[in-house]
Amino acid sequence: MSRVGTYGIVSYINSNQEFCLAKHAFIIPKQNSKYLYYFLSSPIAKIQIESFATGSTQKTISLRSIKEIVLSLPDLPTQTRIASILSAIDDKNRTQPPDKPNPRTNG
Repeated sequence: MSRVGTYGIVSYINSNQEFCLAKHAFIIPKQNSKYLYYFLSSPIAKIQIESFATGSTQKTISLRSIKEIVLSLPDLPTQTRIASILSAIDDKNRTQPPDKPNPRTNG
């Protein structure tokens, strides 16, 4: 999740390669990373993230504030099941062609 400027943008990196995150991002270890991606992208998390953002020119979320975000963390097997279900839905949405426009409604 980004912390500065475009704060609260959540990314999922599906790789075992080492890489640099820079000082404006963070990782939460020992949880299902895909589950955390979905949780931090949820409206519940976004409200919390927005409430912690400070600054006028370039909003920032401090590491202290990040530690205060209330995470809904079920046990690891449940996190894995939830992430798998949401990931399958995302995959289906990515592969499904867009609906054809309805000629009677012009869209």
